[in-house]
Amino acid sequence: MTRSQAVVAASKLKRRWALRDMYIYGQLTIK
Repeated sequence: MTRSQAVVAASKLKRRWALRDMYIYGQLTIK
């Protein structure tokens, strides 16, 4: 998942925890 896709998914979900989950998921995939 690219960063842009994560942003789109988060904006679609419109949940307070969406960005946090995407951030955590991003950190796991970056490593």
